[in-house]
Amino acid sequence: MKMKRSRDRIGALLAVLAFVAVLGISVKDSMAYFTTYARARGGKELTLGNTTEIEEEYDGQKHIRVANQGNADCYVRVRVFTGSLVELTYSGSGQWAPGDDGYYYYSDVVPAGGMTEELLVSIHASEEIRELGTDFDVIVIQECAPVMYDESGAPYPASDEAVWAQAFEVDTEGGAGNE
Repeated sequence: MKMKRSRDRIGALLAVLAFVAVLGISVKDSMAYFTTYARARGGKELTLGNTTEIEEEYDGQKHIRVANQGNADCYVRVRVFTGSLVELTYSGSGQWAPGDDGYYYYSDVVPAGGMTEELLVSIHASEEIRELGTDFDVIVIQECAPVMYDESGAPYPASDEAVWAQAFEVDTEGGAGNE
């Protein structure tokens, strides 16, 4: 009986020692992972995306222009939202063209530091609103897409081709043109 207990104890001791040995090897690798580090100096400013800003004035109609404040050329589109009792009429530069999605697209590339020509939006409140004398909001939003260039150097919009294709078509040489 003593012999069997001795063997059981030795077997258990060997199992514990094997476990500790395996654990010791793993801990060494883990410690190396957690204690390794690298130092770096210096820095570089990274700008992601284009920066554009709406410039608008109101004198009975909205005078909308979009300034490209980024450091890369871009394409621009604008959409004006208001309630269903207000009618909007667009006019102004021939550079702006309506898309099927409610946006007006500027057909030229807006260079870094440049600005679009003016898009005029006349606002006509319905008789109902005028009788009530209530206020209403007219919201202008703009979006931009970076300009990409194909092999021949022709520009085209870089993002969401399905949306941008409604205002710009890419010709057989890959350039962008106004429909």
